Amino acid sequence: MPKPNLLLQAYEELNNFKPTESNSHKELSFPRGGETIYFFNPTKKDDWLADGYGWVRKGSKPQLVDGVHTIRKEYFHLKTQDGSTDAFTKDAYRICINGNQTIETKPVKIVYTGNHDLYEPQPHGNSKDNEKHFTRTKPSAIQRAKLQLKESRKAPSQVYKESSSENELRNKHQVQNLKYSLNKEEKLTNCEIRNVFLMCREIPIVKKFTCFPNYRISIKLQIIIIIIQINK
Repeated sequence: MPKPNLLLQAYEELNNFKPTESNSHKELSFPRGGETIYFFNPTKKDDWLADGYGWVRKGSKPQLVDGVHTIRKEYFHLKTQDGSTDAFTKDAYRICINGNQTIETKPVKIVYTGNHDLYEPQPHGNSKDNEKHFTRTKPSAIQRAKLQLKESRKAPSQVYKESSSENELRNKHQVQNLKYSLNKEEKLTNCEIRNVFLMCREIPIVKKFTCFPNYRISIKLQIIIIIIQINK
């Protein structure tokens, strides 16, 4: 007798699941071993990752269902001072599109197994304060901060100040790091001179760009040629 396909069974279960306030959760806070939880929060679909514990991802097993949807199982072991332990684990099942993108209209099934009492609060890896316990920031808070930094052009200190009332972000340094990563993503390359060269190629009014003996950009504006010299 062939073994049942557990991933396909999970897909059918999640695909037909009708979330309600009584059978699903919008937030997670230190679930106990032996619990099976259905997380459903369409506006914060990835917040199931932040449940209060520290986890080490041990891998995933995806299976394509119908050419578009994928059922994905992900494995987590409890994080410890020395690495991780399988005495307390978390398995998550979710329906995805485009490989790894969670469908917000479907719940995530999370199975906690083992002894949750093994959890010991730990500081952040870069923290100098060993007494301060580290908890993962909710992905929705990270995305909201990135949106404010990118589209509203708000300063990191202002973004952190606005979120501090809800205690969503860890500290001001976290927002500064988000700003740094966004600036890095917006760069064409890590070389400033090459960035200028590539931009000049895309701007039709730039007539000439030279970098020796001095950096110079010649801009053609109607019949006037303007020469901008950049000091080294």
